[in-house]
Amino acid sequence: MTQKFANIGSWQWVISTGKVVVSDSVSIMLGWRKKSRDIAFSDFLDCIHSEDKTLVKKALNNCRKNVASFEIEYRLKRSNGKVTWVQGKGNPICDKLGNVTEVFGILWEVTDAKQVAEELQHSKEKYQLLAELGQELICLHSLDGHYLYASPAMKTLLGHNPSTISKLLLLTELVHTEDKLTFQELWKSAMVRKDEAVFGRLRFRHKNGKYIWCDQNLKVVLDAKGKATSIRSLTRNIENQVAFEDRLKETNIRLVNALDDLKEASEVKENFLSIMSHEIRTPLNSVIGLSNLLVRRNPREDQVEVIKTLKNSADNLMHLVNDVLDYSKIAVGKVQLEMQPFSLTGFLQQQHSSIKLLAQDKGLDLNFQLDPRIPDQLEGDITRLNQIFTNLLTNAIKFTHEGHIKLEAILNSISEQTCEVIFRVEDTGVGIALDKFSSIFLPFQQSDHNITRKYGGTGLGLSIVKSLIELMNGKLELSSRPGKGSVFSVKIEFALPSPTGHLRQNTVPKASSLRSSANENQIHVLYVEDVDSNRFLIENLLKDQRINCLAVSSGKAALRLTLQRKFNVILMDIQMPGMDGYQTTEKIRHQIKGKNKTTPIIAFTAESYSPSLKAKTIQHGIKDLISKPFNSEELIEKIRNYSTFNKKVSISFSFLFYEQAFDHNRKKLKQIKKAVIRDFSRFEKKLLTMNKAKNIVRIRSEVHRIRPISKNLACHQLTSMLDHFHNYESYTSKVQQTTAETIKITKKLLIKLQKLKY
Repeated sequence: MTQKFANIGSWQWVISTGKVVVSDSVSIMLGWRKKSRDIAFSDFLDCIHSEDKTLVKKALNNCRKNVASFEIEYRLKRSNGKVTWVQGKGNPICDKLGNVTEVFGILWEVTDAKQVAEELQHSKEKYQLLAELGQELICLHSLDGHYLYASPAMKTLLGHNPSTISKLLLLTELVHTEDKLTFQELWKSAMVRKDEAVFGRLRFRHKNGKYIWCDQNLKVVLDAKGKATSIRSLTRNIENQVAFEDRLKETNIRLVNALDDLKEASEVKENFLSIMSHEIRTPLNSVIGLSNLLVRRNPREDQVEVIKTLKNSADNLMHLVNDVLDYSKIAVGKVQLEMQPFSLTGFLQQQHSSIKLLAQDKGLDLNFQLDPRIPDQLEGDITRLNQIFTNLLTNAIKFTHEGHIKLEAILNSISEQTCEVIFRVEDTGVGIALDKFSSIFLPFQQSDHNITRKYGGTGLGLSIVKSLIELMNGKLELSSRPGKGSVFSVKIEFALPSPTGHLRQNTVPKASSLRSSANENQIHVLYVEDVDSNRFLIENLLKDQRINCLAVSSGKAALRLTLQRKFNVILMDIQMPGMDGYQTTEKIRHQIKGKNKTTPIIAFTAESYSPSLKAKTIQHGIKDLISKPFNSEELIEKIRNYSTFNKKVSISFSFLFYEQAFDHNRKKLKQIKKAVIRDFSRFEKKLLTMNKAKNIVRIRSEVHRIRPISKNLACHQLTSMLDHFHNYESYTSKVQQTTAETIKITKKLLIKLQKLKY
């Protein structure tokens, strides 16, 4: 008997001859060359795997004795040595007397099925092992939610016997009432997504009645056709995690409450400091200002020492107040840098002027040196730079009894966009021991506990200096030996506002050369201040400078005057009772028949300077800000500069800068004259275009580019007008007015430049 398919074959054992006849399919299965043959029974047995011979022989013998048919699995050996699994059946064939004469059998190959079954069994064993040993509860559920299987972890997790859990319904028996809706949504989501697991956090009831927080993972089990047959769940105890999260939430709540308390305490402290700042600065303003006024009025010889002592005491007190306020702001991160273009030459001149008298009083030589390779126009926070070097230079003078004080500005590196400068403050003072280097930069620390008693001070100065330098991404280094003096090196990288390609003088200009040449008799100032001593001070100070000043004690009085007459500048105290400076300014700006809607207003405040303070003043229409106690020269300079805003002052300029730079070489001066005219002509056209487009960003960019050239020409009217643009963040009618005035001055300057004969 033969079969058509190679994986199914037949065989016949003829007992009388001892031969076995195999079909072609069996021959092919065994890898024989001939498809069919008669072989001896012993040869047939040799084709069977040695481990399966006993099984096959026993089955054949039973069949020969007519005991029973058989169906067994066994292995055949192929001619190439490989093994093939087959499923075999055998039946006895009897004669008329009932004696077995033949055994007929069929077999079919099951190698692939056997491998699949073995792999399945292996996977089952591994899965079972995971389920038996794992801490996670692994379950199988029917689609209506019944348990079909639960791993042994059911006992440890929920206290139920895995073998009896099938009597429970998952939804109704174990899930917390408050979580049932969540579970139903989770179950529906698993049924919809099918090939993806879904996750949820639920509470399940333990056998003892206690509910346990668990993470649950649900995934649909699909058959070969992709149809859902059951749902597998993985459940994990997360009680410890939930307890930790609860503790964390409680801690966060306590932390938030503590931060709120701290914030409230900080606000109380800041309010206190602000009030104290105002209350201390306001009388100090009068004391310092009046002492300066007395010094200028040539006092008698016997009065000079008294006035100087008064002035020094007030200066020291102001310095202490400023240190405490600045340190408190730095400590809470409320100090922000305000970057703006500044003249390095002007900065050094200001530093030189501010400490010159202190050095002279102690008989110390004062030497400032400026590297000519450093561009004059840099970008930085000039207020904070002043604070850094005022501290370093006054410290140097304080601790030096003989010798010199030296400030050097040295170029370290330069590129198209940046310039790194090293400032060296050198003295020949008492010096600092090496083991004190780190402590002197800590707040309230001195290198020696006797220093405060001997020299005074809070010990905050160097701490503030270090913090400000770090805020600028700079670096501070110290080199010192006791008795040999000290060197503080400050390395700061500045942005370059706009390279002009022009040379500049390698000298520090005198203060007088920076002043406007406007006719002082034409300047009329209104001063609004509620403190009598301050009004007395300003009136006398301006009178000495031949500036007309009308002082009033309230905002209401100021409003009456601004309706009646025009002023060149208004000085406005911010903190006044009743109507404060901000309210008074706004009312002046909105007076229907007012004569001072556009008059520059300079605010006086005892509040410490900050970017937010400046933003607030700009918002209320205030042009500039002066902190109490003020620098009288700074005040006079601002009044003169701002007075040009509303006055028809003839345009003046000087070509002296270029004459000195090019050593009066007429050929070179002719070339630079053409370049300057070209720059201002371009500026005028650009300003007109950008004004029409109302593009404040481009306007400020053009102003930024031309300002250094205006400074080189000492054209104070134009420079002052250009400075107004720093106050404008968006395009307004004020920008339009300032732009028109700037273009008018530029046109006049161009006419005068054309007339220069070089």
